[in-house]
Amino acid sequence: MARFLLFILAAVFLATQAPAQLRLSIDTLDTGAFPDIRMVVRVTDGNSYVHGLQMDNFAVFENGFVQPITAGYCEDTLGRVPVSLLLLIDVSLSMGPWPWGNNAIIEARRSAKAFVDRFTDDDEIALVSFSGETYYNQ
Repeated sequence: MARFLLFILAAVFLATQAPAQLRLSIDTLDTGAFPDIRMVVRVTDGNSYVHGLQMDNFAVFENGFVQPITAGYCEDTLGRVPVSLLLLIDVSLSMGPWPWGNNAIIEARRSAKAFVDRFTDDDEIALVSFSGETYYNQ
């Protein structure tokens, strides 16, 4: 396991002419079945998502050496129609700082932001919070 912790560098190689500025974000890195590693990534070109990638468009490097990708698949989750979403968040004292709660509101806000950041301008998202009463926030 310590060997894995040294560094994993993931790079994207496109078979076609590469756009000027690609960015790879690792959303999930699961080492639970080490030495097998599971990664969920997204690739952007500026403010746009890159669609149509295949497994041969990716290479994984560890300590400067290419590691074989033995299994996997590419799922273009962004090739879809716009969605409408209602995000509901508990803001009661039970979510707040100790002694009433466990500071879960901080994690809820962080998770909500990470979730909402994955949507596009074409999507509609409403935010509603509740604590005894319901509040339409945005």
